[in-house]
Amino acid sequence: MTENKSNGVKISFFELEGWEEPVIRENFPNDELFLTKKTVESAGPEAPADAEIVSVFVGSAINDAVLNKFPKLKLVTTRSTGFDHIDLKACAGRGILAA
Repeated sequence: MTENKSNGVKISFFELEGWEEPVIRENFPNDELFLTKKTVESAGPEAPADAEIVSVFVGSAINDAVLNKFPKLKLVTTRSTGFDHIDLKACAGRGILAA
């Protein structure tokens, strides 16, 4: 998928379904977006390391190894009802909000 160049917040969305992309683009028109169907782990170096926000679904594990890849991360959000795939303690230890 593609990036949207702008001066807004840098947000990376992982594990997207086809219907989500137009909704995200409509709701975040001034932000720099990275959109992919891949998990955060499988996206590899194509995922921008300077993301300030990461949005995942249940297939992406947010742990120390993943957090190390995003040194500017401020917020991790999940598009699921559960959050057991996010290491809340690791996020809190780095001052990263998790929602």
